[in-house]
Amino acid sequence: MSSDMKEKGERTLLPHELFALEEVPEHLIVRGSDYIALEAASSYAALGVKVSVVIDNKASFPFDESINKELGRLFKKRKIKVYKELQFISTNETKDGITMTFLTDKNVEETICGSHLFVSGTRIPNLEPLGISRFGIDRTVGGFIKVDGNMQTSLPAIYAIGDVTEGPMLAIKAIKQGKAAVASIAGQQTEVDLTFMPVVAQTIPPAVSVGLTEQSAREFGLAVRTSQFALGSNGYATLSGKKDGFIKVISDATTEIIQGIHMIGEGAIELSGSFVQLLEMAAREEDLKFPLYAHPGIIEGFLEAVEGLVGQAIHAAPVKRDVAVNHFQINTK
Repeated sequence: MSSDMKEKGERTLLPHELFALEEVPEHLIVRGSDYIALEAASSYAALGVKVSVVIDNKASFPFDESINKELGRLFKKRKIKVYKELQFISTNETKDGITMTFLTDKNVEETICGSHLFVSGTRIPNLEPLGISRFGIDRTVGGFIKVDGNMQTSLPAIYAIGDVTEGPMLAIKAIKQGKAAVASIAGQQTEVDLTFMPVVAQTIPPAVSVGLTEQSAREFGLAVRTSQFALGSNGYATLSGKKDGFIKVISDATTEIIQGIHMIGEGAIELSGSFVQLLEMAAREEDLKFPLYAHPGIIEGFLEAVEGLVGQAIHAAPVKRDVAVNHFQINTK
């Protein structure tokens, strides 16, 4: 793959260069809001680096809005400054540093001076070195190799997997596709479905999003029911000192089918596999409440997030609801 960034200096870094630095930057400017940008900002801030994040005013972090808000809070807590860019103006690189100038969402011109600028960039197909144009293999509008559910191209004898195919450029996609391609070649029936691919960021703490966000669920017209359980109310998280974050569950109030599960906090990556399984099997609220969960453990926070959908979480304050009260007097005479 190749980046759409054509010209850059030594202080402007792409993902494969950022983690090859031999010296820790004094001030890292991170431009972007995808998981790579978030991981870069979080990791270098943990190393004591001054970090500034510049994101497109029309964009946001790639999670449910509640997770995005919590990420913003944690970034602020760790003194990571986040700017919203309305319009990019310029960058100027010298041997001593790099400056980035842009118009903020408040219509104010801002200039940031840093030692390095990280740009996650946009990845585009780099297929010409493969020589596939000679074979006339079909491509998508975006220039990727077109494949079916078995990973076969328009030439049945040729399969394609990974970043040369459309979809998220993630290892989990490539691994799944690779297994499907081999199974198909061996004569087995297979299919790759990326519907419930988790969105993951290895930030500190990590964040995971599976299924519909609350906003997208409402846009689909679902009767949305949500519950959010703070890890600070979980005994294990408190004892281990990993209290930042929460677990959020979204369900359809009509069918009680779980539509989305989102988490930021310790254990999010490990629990994401269970989240995916539950959505794949179209689990209902009762399916999540019925099993026994290990105690003590972060997983209990997930149970209480589900119980909170109907006000049954015992370690969370009940949600305030508007209740009509009939006032009356008793005549004792």
